[in-house]
Amino acid sequence: MTPERVVVVLPARDEGPHVAAVVADFHAHGFEVVVVDNDSSDDTAARAREAGATVVLEPRPGYGSACRSGAEAALASGAGWVLFSDCDGTCRGEDARQMVEVAGDADLVLGRRAMVAPGALDWRHRLGNRCLCWLLRIHHGVRVSDVPPLRAVRAAALRALELRDPGVGYPVETIARAGRLGLRIREVPVSYHNRAGGESRVARTMRDALRVGRTMARCIRSVR
Repeated sequence: MTPERVVVVLPARDEGPHVAAVVADFHAHGFEVVVVDNDSSDDTAARAREAGATVVLEPRPGYGSACRSGAEAALASGAGWVLFSDCDGTCRGEDARQMVEVAGDADLVLGRRAMVAPGALDWRHRLGNRCLCWLLRIHHGVRVSDVPPLRAVRAAALRALELRDPGVGYPVETIARAGRLGLRIREVPVSYHNRAGGESRVARTMRDALRVGRTMARCIRSVR
């Protein structure tokens, strides 16, 4: 197990009904947790604080904006690793713990979704994911099999990446820039579960899926 401190960053928007359970799960596996309230209209921030998380308020919309604010807070606290996860119950603390325990000399560890609960990923997600992995290989020479929500980044590597994307392109930008910099990337098989509640904002409809896919593809091509 890595002796360095690992801080989990959970971007969250209107996740009030289940944020406490998600925070508790990561706490149970020894992680410190930063919840980034990305302009929620519910009590996400209050419930996260009650669950013992550090709460960062990020009014600028966008997944990338939330991740960057959370990462800044984690790095400022002296974290040796920053681990990003969704706040909807699809990712679990036990998988995150396994990722950092087997990280070795890797700079970026990706939680490859190998054990997927029925209905957790539909065909649009699977097809889009394959296309993104293909683009990452073609444009940046990075061979990965998933662009997952569960990602652990060594602190020094995260600073070197200088990530900028404010929206859904943040995960692919992470992988693309890591490839460009020659960082060591490792994939670890993890489980992936159905959402604890609500619905995905990424691919509620085919139109949403196409829009998000185009945005992420543009981000991959723009990384130099």
